[in-house]
Amino acid sequence: MLRWLGTMGLAAALGCGGSDGGGGDGGGGGGGSGLDRSRAMNALSADELRTFCEWSIETQGGEGATTDCGENDFTVASVEDCAASAYCEACTLTVGRNEDCTEAMADDPCMAGGEACLSDMMDCLFSCMGG
Repeated sequence: MLRWLGTMGLAAALGCGGSDGGGGDGGGGGGGSGLDRSRAMNALSADELRTFCEWSIETQGGEGATTDCGENDFTVASVEDCAASAYCEACTLTVGRNEDCTEAMADDPCMAGGEACLSDMMDCLFSCMGG
């Protein structure tokens, strides 16, 4: 599970709820990735998703960076793997929320960004699976 979260960037991912969770400017301006924080991840072009992934991977320590989390390791994915992790239409995770969770994951990869981020990511995953 943690390996998947690293691939999503939130993240992954990761990340899927609606509201921005603080950090950055919370509005429509560019956040850490330089993208509009109010945009939905599923609405990004391939180039924009790659831009997000490049920022996310760097923020988390770079491709292949691994953190020992006891029973599981957290390994940061490649930009290519991240960019290939398309967000389905049902997942409404915003760039801003994903940025916030990516930064939280970078601070403590073993906690997957904390309970709220993990919940958002699982909501996104289940919505994309039709559940």
